Amino acid sequence: MQELLARCNLESLWKVAAEHETSPQLARTLSASPFDAILRVEIAEQARLVRLQTAFYNLAVHAELKTIAGLMQEKAIPVVPLKGTHLAERLYDSLDARRVGDMDILVPEDRLENARAILRGMGYDTVETEHGRDHPFHGAPFVRAAGPAGRFVVELHWKLSDPRFLSVDYPRLWDRVAAYSEGPLCPLPSEETLVFLAVHLCKTASGVLASWPISIGSSAGKARPWTGTWL
Repeated sequence: MQELLARCNLESLWKVAAEHETSPQLARTLSASPFDAILRVEIAEQARLVRLQTAFYNLAVHAELKTIAGLMQEKAIPVVPLKGTHLAERLYDSLDARRVGDMDILVPEDRLENARAILRGMGYDTVETEHGRDHPFHGAPFVRAAGPAGRFVVELHWKLSDPRFLSVDYPRLWDRVAAYSEGPLCPLPSEETLVFLAVHLCKTASGVLASWPISIGSSAGKARPWTGTWL
């Protein structure tokens, strides 16, 4: 790796990393031993800047996520964070290794209207998009201005995936979630997290890395639905 790094065009490497949305991972790797000792000063500074920018944005999103979960906990609404900052922290033990986008959260379907009311009370408004209209497991995104962070976007899920492709025993899932975690944020257990990420990437594969490095059921660059029963 050191030999490859010494011979590669780092400017091109940053460009490819940006296309695949993996710049934070690249910056994290380049900032660690042994690469940090052989980098040119300007490349080391660029890596440091990418990590700082990623951490700054993710900290703001993570704080907002915890606020949302806290308000919902007061109304006895469990909140499962899907992907995002919670998973980044869980996998990398830091918030500078992957820049996140919107906040995807799962709530019980019978508490959906209460959850929507809490978001609206926080100043969120729905934004109608083609992607969000008549969606089988989440609605139109909720958006709120967020000062220096730009804006916060929440996708409120009542299911994990399209029920045509993935059958989930939700009462049992919520029992597992309750037994697995405590506090406002209730992450999926590890096994369910792995299946969710595999199904998600299979559904949205676009030819670039972009998301978590797990893939199933793709062929010739096109995703195929994974059909099965979960739990």
